[in-house]
Amino acid sequence: MKYYYPNGKEIGSFAEFVDFYSKLYYYLCPDMELEKEIDKILSCPESKKLDIDDVKNIFMWKTNVKKETVTGNTIKTRYGKIDLKKVREKIKCVEKIETKDEKDIEKIFEKLKGDGIGTVYAITAIYFLKRGEYPIYDKFAHVALKALQDEDNLFDKDGYLLKLFPDGSIESFSSYIKNFKDPLTTMLQEAGLDYKAYKSDRNIDRALWVYGHLFNKTERNKKRMRE
Repeated sequence: MKYYYPNGKEIGSFAEFVDFYSKLYYYLCPDMELEKEIDKILSCPESKKLDIDDVKNIFMWKTNVKKETVTGNTIKTRYGKIDLKKVREKIKCVEKIETKDEKDIEKIFEKLKGDGIGTVYAITAIYFLKRGEYPIYDKFAHVALKALQDEDNLFDKDGYLLKLFPDGSIESFSSYIKNFKDPLTTMLQEAGLDYKAYKSDRNIDRALWVYGHLFNKTERNKKRMRE
């Protein structure tokens, strides 16, 4: 597995990769106060149930919307509206489900979907419900994971990776496990880590999210490779 700086030069280790890209995350993070709220939610034990404010903060963070654009308990996204009260009621119901294995988590996943909650947002809810036991899904993190698995430096292939991950490319819980969670676990193992490292250190997810954005087909990224 190889790691690269934005200019295409190789990075020596996974630890250096995470350190470098996770710091860049804060340049792109639009709301540091909201980021602190997310850390606060994840630091609480599972016994601390998610209230409506937690749900609002989670989905404002995930959808990257500004507070002033949120009307009451409704978030508008390009995919439609998310009724946060309905989502909170769903979460309240699934919190009662005892989870012993992935089949139980899949049941929660299916019950969460609907009312503006598709696959990605259902996985987001599970990430917070289980306090990171299952990784949060993001297309750019998935792109980064694929890039790290590839032996070649893919920076010079404009838009190549993003084309592999159109909206809706993760359609089910099983595809999320097979195509994202399992490869992520493998990547961590190759770096000498286990999944506990990801769960306890959000900088890994932050680094993947930033790295994935480097594969956007934008003039800014093309310019980066010419410098």
